[in-house]
Amino acid sequence: MNVKFLFGFLLAAVLTSSLVSCDEPIDPENPCDIPQLAKVKDMTGLDGCGFVLVIVSAKSTVIEPVDFDLKVKGFKDGDLVAVGLKPVQTASICMAGQTAEILCIEKIE
Repeated sequence: MNVKFLFGFLLAAVLTSSLVSCDEPIDPENPCDIPQLAKVKDMTGLDGCGFVLVIVSAKSTVIEPVDFDLKVKGFKDGDLVAVGLKPVQTASICMAGQTAEILCIEKIE
């Protein structure tokens, strides 16, 4: 088993349990109740790209945020975040990955 995947899975499990109150049930339909672990990546060197998210998993899926500027919000290259996403079908100039709306995001210290 890939050690990176196992670490990501365990970290996501810990984050999920710490982000959710004991009084509220987890809603599997709400991406913020079960956030994904991602790393902020600066791709400003590519035409039309800025900061993107790379989901920490075996596939390392690249996510291009729609209507959310990670740099303006204070995130830096290499930051580890817990993020709830909603995939959207929209055109992208960057074309480095899938486009998605960020519903919630929290930096992991």
